[in-house]
Amino acid sequence: MADNSRPRRKAFGPLFYSTALVAVILLSIYGAVQIREWVGDWIGVRLEAQEIQSLLVSAGSTRGDVRARAYRSLVERRADWRLLIPVLLTGSTDQVDDVRIEAARGLNHAVNDLFHRSDSLPKEREECLQALRRMLKDSSIIVRNEASDGLAAFASARGLAAFDGKDAIVADLRAALADADHDVRIVAAKALLTIEGGRDQAAVGTLLALLADPEPVANRAEVLSVLVGHRQGERALNALTSLLGSGNSFVLPDVLSCIERLGPEAAAAVPKLESLLDDKDPGVRAGAGMAIVAIEGESTSRVIALSVKAVADQELPMQWRMIAVDTVLGSNPAALSSAAGVLMKQLSNENPTVRQNAVGLLSLFIEQVRPEPPKPDPGR
Repeated sequence: MADNSRPRRKAFGPLFYSTALVAVILLSIYGAVQIREWVGDWIGVRLEAQEIQSLLVSAGSTRGDVRARAYRSLVERRADWRLLIPVLLTGSTDQVDDVRIEAARGLNHAVNDLFHRSDSLPKEREECLQALRRMLKDSSIIVRNEASDGLAAFASARGLAAFDGKDAIVADLRAALADADHDVRIVAAKALLTIEGGRDQAAVGTLLALLADPEPVANRAEVLSVLVGHRQGERALNALTSLLGSGNSFVLPDVLSCIERLGPEAAAAVPKLESLLDDKDPGVRAGAGMAIVAIEGESTSRVIALSVKAVADQELPMQWRMIAVDTVLGSNPAALSSAAGVLMKQLSNENPTVRQNAVGLLSLFIEQVRPEPPKPDPGR
């Protein structure tokens, strides 16, 4: 028994020492890597601190463009708010618009970042809020817009709950409803509806007035979405339908697109939409047709007839004609026979675009539909 145990101890010794050696080497390699990482992190922190210090110096430059870039970079790098907030407060009263714009954006970030942090720096946050309230009356539209965004985001984050200064912020936002810039009015109205639970009638009235604006509005659909989200869909529809008789080809397509978004809830607008199906503007005709389809669904006899007519209308946008083909194919493919006959005639049109569109549309359904035979010419 003893003789058998000796070879094992001899074999175990070298194995133990070689394993230990490998472990030491691995630990040394790991330690070297860890040290390099620590050194790299330390150097990175020092460099970042130097860069931020350099930007803080640039924020006091005599050149407005340099100050504006410094403010932007400081906010992007998320510099310590204790260092940055005093600089932003100084910039909020700068004579250069671009500097005040960057200051407003920074204050916006500061207020809402501090709201979500445990070390929320209540004094600094209150100073930022006061600056944003003051900037709501700035001469620059962009500054006012940024300030209203910041206050709105803060108030919305607090929701319906009471908080210190809420009444003052609500009063400022209500005053902003009369701002000359419609973007500021929209932001203020959205915030008021959020923190007042959709009950602020001044905000609702402001949005309804924007929705019924007879001039082109870039974000009419956004206004509609806010109103619908606060259960004001019926009043929104009334505001939109008031514009259907305007005849303004620059406004009607946008209004029709908004009505289409309402879908079946816009059923009361169908009579007025029907009156636009023969409008001289093809965009208006297409918009009215698409709105009716969205309201009534795709399978009614009126929608099928309307879609067939749209397929054959060479002046309508190609996108709407293709949608119309899909609508009819899904419900009554045979109804496309009359449109196919018209498209066959369009193949001989002098306009190459008309011919090309006719070919494209026919290719979508010609295998399923036999063209209607041409009607005899009464002149012969």
